[in-house]
Amino acid sequence: MNILDVLKRLERAGSEDSKAIQKLHYAAAEVARVIEKTVPVEHDLPRGYRVVQKDFDAFFLVCRKSDREYWIDGRYPDDDLPRGVPVQTREGSLQFAEDVATGLLDEIAAWLEQRSKESDAAAATLTEALF
Repeated sequence: MNILDVLKRLERAGSEDSKAIQKLHYAAAEVARVIEKTVPVEHDLPRGYRVVQKDFDAFFLVCRKSDREYWIDGRYPDDDLPRGVPVQTREGSLQFAEDVATGLLDEIAAWLEQRSKESDAAAATLTEALF
């Protein structure tokens, strides 16, 4: 191979890699949006995740508590990010994808179901105390 062929190959590979990473980030953001709309803010979720509110503009992030590098911002990578919000990383999106593939969403659903049962039981106890 001559240098020009190698340079063309390098450009093509770089472009394909960028597109693949963008698709990964968009997919992670879509899943994060569902979590953000469903889960209360600032509660410990399975596998160390939580939904965090940043600033006062209702900007929410899904992150792993154990490693704040893994932010999934629930917005598309080309959206404007508030100051102080880290950029979503490839490693974070890959970890999030792995966690989703191995049952994270089922675990969050079970967490929400348990939380609802506890709330219903507490409400019943309080209602019985009134009558």
